[in-house]
Formats: sequence, structure tokens, C-alpha cells
Amino acid sequence: MVDLTKILKPGVHLTERRNFREKLATRKDYLRLDLNENLSELSPELFNDMMSTVQPGTFTAYPDLGPIYSRMATHVGVSEDQIVLTNGSDMGIKSIFDACIERGDHIVLHDPYFLMYERYAQFFEAELEAVPVCLDWRPDCEAMLSRVNERTKMVVVEEPSGNLGTGLTAEELEHMAAELARKNVLLVIDEAYMYCERQHSPHLPLLEKYGNVILVRTMSKAYGLAGARLGVLISSPAIARELYKVRSLYEISGITANVTEWHLNHPEVLAEYQATLREGKRYLEKECARLGINFKDTPANFVIMEVDPGQHTADYSARLKEKRILIGKPYSLPHLLGWARITVGTPAQCRQLVEAMEALILEREAA
Repeated sequence: MVDLTKILKPGVHLTERRNFREKLATRKDYLRLDLNENLSELSPELFNDMMSTVQPGTFTAYPDLGPIYSRMATHVGVSEDQIVLTNGSDMGIKSIFDACIERGDHIVLHDPYFLMYERYAQFFEAELEAVPVCLDWRPDCEAMLSRVNERTKMVVVEEPSGNLGTGLTAEELEHMAAELARKNVLLVIDEAYMYCERQHSPHLPLLEKYGNVILVRTMSKAYGLAGARLGVLISSPAIARELYKVRSLYEISGITANVTEWHLNHPEVLAEYQATLREGKRYLEKECARLGINFKDTPANFVIMEVDPGQHTADYSARLKEKRILIGKPYSLPHLLGWARITVGTPAQCRQLVEAMEALILEREAA
């Protein structure tokens, strides 16, 4: 029998990781409010128009990605030599690790955080230091900076957080960029949820001013292309040139390029989704007030509700699952117990959620 420890990287061999395919396979018949997908589907007319961009040659030829690079650069507001397209933002994050992170490097981020930062740190045998968010749920800028040491290679800030919807102000992020630039430390600003409320980032000026900043974006959330898999890394030309070296031979498929370009050419689709989000959030806030449930809005496509005050929400999630509704996984920090992250769906889906929550309240009172 082969000794795998002699073959595998220790960081890979020692990492426990669930089979995500099994989780995804069980979600089909549920209202999926757990992974922050865009649940608003295109109309048949718009879908057919989008798919008309996919021709037989899209499948048989290697993809010409020049047009989508040009279109994306125009959309972002930078030059083409400042962007790298990736197979989802998670592979964009891996590209940063591929280009920058070595065994023993130190990475600082805030807790809670996007899980793939932890996984890649494990694979690359880097040390990940997570600084708990403050009592107001915002990242602690000064505490994060205080953890930077001579081995620190990268600091990560989710803007906004994919778990809590909080973030740092533009002034705080510029302060962080300046402090880290003096120490030759990379600042990664993860903007996965940026398009849920706006089109443009206030952090673009940091790229040229400090030279140590990478913005990470995705088309999975607000644009509803989670299945197409497209991420975008935006940085200075010097950093982008290095990130481009570690890309796969064809970083995205021709199909992904076509449907992404179609979405960028139809801004009304994103505008309609943003309007749907606003409507859903207003409705949920009103209904939570009626039901006596504490509610926090976010600039992302989810809200936070205190569904079971002071308790671990695993039981509440299980009871909602019995009603065919999935919500985000429980938080672990003590000051977040009882709160749950819930994706905002269509008006009908929001009503379905509220009806299920009201039923649980009545069931608990009857018990």
C-alpha cells in the first residue's frame, strides 16, 4: 500500500473537507435561502436572448477571451491590464495564494470570514489569524493591523462581509492600505456582494495610490451567474501581470464569457434585481417588527434576523428545513448566538419564509 504522506502535501492531506456535491444535491426541492444565490430567474424572453449569444462554435473552439476582457475592463473602469478573470471568485482567491503565499506565511482577516480563505491557507501551510469582529459586528481595523508581523503577507477585508454584511469605511480601508504598503503587505478587499447595491467601488483609487491592493469580485451573487462561474481580480498592472501567470490555460469558458457579456450589456437586469432586493428587505423588516424578531439590514443580498435569542440556531434551522426552507449556517461567536443569515428572495419567497417563521412561533407558544 502506498504511503500517501510521502506523496501529498501535508496541508492538503491533513485538511478535512466535506463533499459539497452531496449538500448541493439535496437542495433542489427547498427554498434556498442559505447560500446567497440570486433567486430571481430571467424571463423566458430574456433567457432566450441571452442564450442566443451561445453558438455551436462556442462549444467547439477554444475561447477567445479578448472581448470579455475589454468589456469587463470598461465596466469596472480600469485598463485591461488591471484585471484577471477567474473561474469564480474562489479560484481568484486561489490565484492570489498561488502567486503570493508560501509555507509559513501569515495572513490576517476578520472572523467570521469566507471559508475558502481558511482552506487555501491550510493547503499552502500558511498561518491564518482571524480577529473577531467588534460587538457592533464591524471588523476591528486597528486590531487587525496590530496583528501584522514580519511574516504577514496578506490582510483580507470583506467589503461587505459575506456573513454579516458589515465592513470598514472607505477612510478605514485607505488607512489600512497605507499602513500595509509601508510594510510591503498585500491588502485584499473582497467585494463579492458589491453589486447588490451599487455599480462602482469607492476603492478603485487605492490601486494606483498604494500599489498593494487587490479587489476581488464575482458575478455569482447579484448578477445571478453562480452556475456560470466568473470572478474578477482587479489590481495594479504590476500585480495583475503576476496573477495572470498562475491562471489556468483558459481561465473561463466561452459560454461563461458570452453570458457574462450579455449581462453587462443589459444593466436593466441588475437594476431590476436590486429593486427586488430593496422590496424584499422592506417587507421582511416590517414583518419581523410585527413578529417581534430583531432585524438587521445589510448592503448584500441577505439580512440578519435574531430568530432564537441567545441560542445556537442549528435547531431553528432544522425546524425550518422541515418546512422545506434552508437558511445560513449558525454563527459561532458568542455575541452572534441566536442570529441567522437569510438570503432575500422574491416577494413570494419572502412571504413563504415569513409564514414558516410565524408558524414556528405559534408551535413554540403551543408547546
